[in-house]
Amino acid sequence: MIDLSSKLYRVLFPSVTFSGAGNAVHLTFDDGPHPTATSIVLNILKQFNLKSTFFLLGRQVEQFPELARLIAADGHTIGNHSFSHGNLVFRREGFVRREVTTTNELIFQTCGVKPKLFRPPFGFFDLRTLNIVESLEMRLVHWSNDSRDFESRTTEENIVNLIRRIDKGSIVLLHDNDSTAGKIGTILPTMIRGLQNRGLNFSSLD
Repeated sequence: MIDLSSKLYRVLFPSVTFSGAGNAVHLTFDDGPHPTATSIVLNILKQFNLKSTFFLLGRQVEQFPELARLIAADGHTIGNHSFSHGNLVFRREGFVRREVTTTNELIFQTCGVKPKLFRPPFGFFDLRTLNIVESLEMRLVHWSNDSRDFESRTTEENIVNLIRRIDKGSIVLLHDNDSTAGKIGTILPTMIRGLQNRGLNFSSLD
């Protein structure tokens, strides 16, 4: 597997979005909606008056529809993160297509939103995945900065170091899931304040 952060990967897949074209920083959250973490994230974003992008899992939308609707009601962009969070690389076309379309249908039925953005689980994708996503008139979105917020060893020092590497147009990967529920309430405000102190602003992905 090619290093997903490498320049070569960006050259091989020019239609994949690894960073934004504008001046804003784009905070993105994978794996929700989550009964604890998503509510914490939404409250913090509301406190700072920021809009973000949530890549939702179909199985989570099915389980927590009220939270999915709340994300949409708060004006955040909703993207598709597959139904089951299974690795899509080297899988049959039918499986990949169902993972994407089933989640699109659940999000539309729940939130009234038709997702235009797709982020593959773990960030892994192959040409088949990309072709399927684009055939559905969607854009595959990766990231430029990984917060590693799901790791148990992630500390405030790690986040401070990450803040130094984030720049205009950066797409930052965060999570609202079981692994981050106990710490996203500290990580996210630290990151936002640190980036604001550097004069950076924020927007959701269109």
